[in-house]
Amino acid sequence: MARRYGSFLLRYWLVDGVEGQRIEIEHIQSGEHTLVSSLAAALDWIAAHAAAPATIRPTSLPTARSLGDGDASEQH
Repeated sequence: MARRYGSFLLRYWLVDGVEGQRIEIEHIQSGEHTLVSSLAAALDWIAAHAAAPATIRPTSLPTARSLGDGDASEQH
């Protein structure tokens, strides 16, 4: 199974009155973004972009070592 990675920036506003909530989502790799009014719509948009072909090379994915899971002698 291919390993895919996508980064998303989510901004959430709770708005008084009729509007309810406002959610802005940005797909970091492609720069695409959208505004939606529900968490369900936000998750649908994220799922659609996460299922798209990877836009980054697998060699650029972080490894356990680069994430700090190395041996105990490493200090961060």
